[in-house]
Amino acid sequence: MLPTFSSNRFERLGSVPNEALVVWKLGVKPQDPSVLGEIFDKVSDPKHPSYGRYLNAQEANALTAPSQEDLDAIHTWLGHRRTTFLKSSNVLVIQSTAGELRKLTSSDIAEYTDKTRISPRRILRSATAISLPIHIKNTITFTSLNSLPMELKHLHAEMNQFKASDLITPTKLRQLYNVPELSVSMANQSAPAFYQQNWSPADLKYFENLYNLPSARVLQKGNRVNNPNNATGEVSLDLQYITAMAPNATTTVWTMNGSNPYSSDDEPFLEWATQVLDDPSPPLVHSISYADDEDHIMTVAKDYAAHLDTLFQKMAVRGMTVLVASGDDGVAGQRIHSQKMAINEGCSKSGPQWPSSSPYVTSVGATQLDTNGVEVVCSGALKGGVTSGGGFSNMYPTPSYQKDVVITSHREGVRRNNQFFFQSHPFEGAKQVV
Repeated sequence: MLPTFSSNRFERLGSVPNEALVVWKLGVKPQDPSVLGEIFDKVSDPKHPSYGRYLNAQEANALTAPSQEDLDAIHTWLGHRRTTFLKSSNVLVIQSTAGELRKLTSSDIAEYTDKTRISPRRILRSATAISLPIHIKNTITFTSLNSLPMELKHLHAEMNQFKASDLITPTKLRQLYNVPELSVSMANQSAPAFYQQNWSPADLKYFENLYNLPSARVLQKGNRVNNPNNATGEVSLDLQYITAMAPNATTTVWTMNGSNPYSSDDEPFLEWATQVLDDPSPPLVHSISYADDEDHIMTVAKDYAAHLDTLFQKMAVRGMTVLVASGDDGVAGQRIHSQKMAINEGCSKSGPQWPSSSPYVTSVGATQLDTNGVEVVCSGALKGGVTSGGGFSNMYPTPSYQKDVVITSHREGVRRNNQFFFQSHPFEGAKQVV
């Protein structure tokens, strides 16, 4: 039995009629799940002979292909082939009626609405436990019938009043981080725009004129039309500074839907990853500024997150680098606010963000200059706009590429200098997020 859909955010409206169409998804396991991880380790390890020998889309898809026997078994169980298998993301998209689903899963299908939102947001999910034949359960990684839509928040600093001399400009960034003046010709990069985030070409042009920057080459992709008349802060900030630091690079903004009726998942990450992996020549650098507490994600969507980890691995073996902001709330994470924790309680256990804590992405924290002009971790205690996130994962073991660093840093003073902030945490067995 698989658990029923459950969420404090969503309220059940009632069962749907048998004739109602339900578009749902199954993540399908690769025929050999170990192969992708082995190739990931080899192409990512500078000491390995296969380092940097990345795969094309067809080769990467072959690594994660399910067996034909498993796909046939799923279709026999379904009793139809109103399906589409997405090779890039190992997802089977299925069209069923609610009546068919009730018979297949011995579960009721109901409509739910997100009671935390002003605008209507409705999804169809299983209202009772899901019964699957054991041979079907053994072939899948997740089902959308009981998956809680991820609601990863876009990260942003609190804006205060600053003097003009305090503003961080592209020129100041280059000086502070010793970024050479260069003009790239073949580089490409990307920043997604999720959850109704939009950018304005006029704002970007104003930014370029203000700081005497060359015009950026920006491509628009995704399944949602960008609304330049409703520009928002996060994607605008990301786009303006990613283009400023890499002049003449081609930058793609992936504008994705993230709520019904446009997204059957009611969140954009799976569809974004599918589109990126479907691209035969995708951007090689992807910058993500969305996150939620790892503990929360692993409570409400662990199987779904594990499937997305596989897609991050596929991006890596294709030669893509995925950069993810480590968070804005220090080691405590967002839970210190959402759960109204005292500082002592919030800092008693590491609270990293996801997907920053995934071993298959590069976590990026924030820094600032202290009063002596030395670069240090950005902190509200030093009047920084945020306290950079980080800590140790409570879910992932220490990946091989971090073991030496984690053990060394732990033994040389992490426990001694930060005992209050990381009480009773198994440093040497967890992935470090910085």
